[in-house]
Amino acid sequence: ESFTNNKSKMTSEDEYVSLEGNNLDSGCKVYDVVLTLDGISCITEALSDKSAFFICDIDWKIGDSYVAKVTVGNLVFLPGYIIFTEAELDTTMFYYIAAGAACLAIVIIIISVVCYRRKSQRMRKSVRRIERQINDMESSVTDDCRRAFAELQTDVMEMNDLGVSGIPMLDHKTYMFKVLFPNLTDHPVLTGIDVNAERQRGLQQFFQLLQKKEFMMVIIRTLESASRFTIQDRSTLASLM
Repeated sequence: ESFTNNKSKMTSEDEYVSLEGNNLDSGCKVYDVVLTLDGISCITEALSDKSAFFICDIDWKIGDSYVAKVTVGNLVFLPGYIIFTEAELDTTMFYYIAAGAACLAIVIIIISVVCYRRKSQRMRKSVRRIERQINDMESSVTDDCRRAFAELQTDVMEMNDLGVSGIPMLDHKTYMFKVLFPNLTDHPVLTGIDVNAERQRGLQQFFQLLQKKEFMMVIIRTLESASRFTIQDRSTLASLM
């Protein structure tokens, strides 16, 4: 009853071979059980009541078949033959991996959606803040324009009032004097100067000199080199010329 002689077909995916039976370890030890495949001995790795494990050092190829023979002392059993096949994929492990990948993908998608929603909310808040700032700026500019227009209207009305009552005007001579000599109230140029023929000729010659660039450059350099010639003096001289 230890090993059934049913000539059944058994498969193995590597060098480890497992045989099942009943009362396998009754009255024998591990070293008493020997498995041979086509005469090639295998190493007995473990022995229990229901199964025996062997390591077969065989240079096998996929599809090769070997006749299995189990020797227990003087007893010989022929449980069948072994065919070496490719390792089949553990569907349970595959399902676990697929489920884990699906869960990971779902978590990544959820995190992406949450991050996108947060980013979208921040962008919308930024857009609303910018819109409020633009509206505030428009309101401020509108108020400034309104106040400026009101001030302009007030100034125009005041100017119109002055035009009706008479705007204070200066004659040309007084205006030019205040422009050329702003800090003076009186000057010899305001009084009449007696210009005879000799002075007239001298003024004409001086005017001709003023038309020459070299003469003007000499005058400017000479006046700038004078340490006591102040800015006020320069302004006065320029006004006279």
